[in-house]
Amino acid sequence: MEEKIRAAAASSSLVRRLVGYEGNEVKLSDPFLAIQILAPAIATLPERLRDIVAARYGEGLRLDDAGRRIGVSKERARQLEAQALRKLRAMRQVRERIEDLRHCLVRQVPAEDWLTTRAAAAKTGLTTAHLRYLGRTGRVRVKDGPRRGSTRWFDANSLREYVTTRPRRGRKKGVWHET
Repeated sequence: MEEKIRAAAASSSLVRRLVGYEGNEVKLSDPFLAIQILAPAIATLPERLRDIVAARYGEGLRLDDAGRRIGVSKERARQLEAQALRKLRAMRQVRERIEDLRHCLVRQVPAEDWLTTRAAAAKTGLTTAHLRYLGRTGRVRVKDGPRRGSTRWFDANSLREYVTTRPRRGRKKGVWHET
């Protein structure tokens, strides 16, 4: 059971569900950090909830198969999974490190599609503070550099989409400068 719990903790789909990330095209950049945060939390769940999390995320079973394994219907398995995720989110050890988990998720974007903060500001006409806000709130995909305080990188496609579709306060839609 310990291996299944560790496999569930290292699952990018579990981390996506916990942090509320909608996209599918991500992977975990640091599965060991996710295991360190989530495995002890999953182990403290009641047995039924632990079994459903291990089956869904550790073994990759569908809801009906996971439900059949523990002797419940597909709908009840869905309810148990939702309950387990709520309990995990509510645990202090997970809640305090939710940002670390969010930063573990890395979208698979080609290297040429990432822009530095200055380049993103030049292309959009937005301030660097506004760009940081967009990254922090999840409106634009962002990744941090390798060191704390180093350059923050913005996904050009999500930034272009944000700028061209969202009207700015009191103005027309934003501007995307092709260079």
